Amino acid sequence: MNLSFNFSMGGFLLVLLPMLPNVLYFIFLEKFGSETSPNSHRTLDMIEHDAQFIFIGLLIFFEPINQPVISMSLVSIIALFLIFYYLLWGLLFLGRKTLTILLAMSIVPVIYFILGAILLRNFLAIIPMIIFLIFHVLITYFNYKSSKPLHL
Repeated sequence: MNLSFNFSMGGFLLVLLPMLPNVLYFIFLEKFGSETSPNSHRTLDMIEHDAQFIFIGLLIFFEPINQPVISMSLVSIIALFLIFYYLLWGLLFLGRKTLTILLAMSIVPVIYFILGAILLRNFLAIIPMIIFLIFHVLITYFNYKSSKPLHL
């Protein structure tokens, strides 16, 4: 796993694309209601954000010394996960805010990122992604549980 410190356009695009619906969400936050609740899981949040910061940094600022051969089948699978993530956002924008949708929204992008890291041969980024996934799912569940009765 030979990585060099260098700007990775592939890593940048990989990070940028799933962020687009997040921008819309924050622009129209009032319509959807704030997700902030009394923070009873500050430690979980810190671990989640640190892991996210690390994996984003690894994807954007590190790339393999030898450029990988791009697998179009893997690119297609990654694109399908991105489309599925966009569809989940669409459901959320339409008012479908169930635990199942929210948990899928916390898992699907991480699968997308892991597959992207494999495509870019940036295997080191997968470790913080898995840590992020665990804490992101826990936080999503705890936030939902504290704000609504449970509906699967």
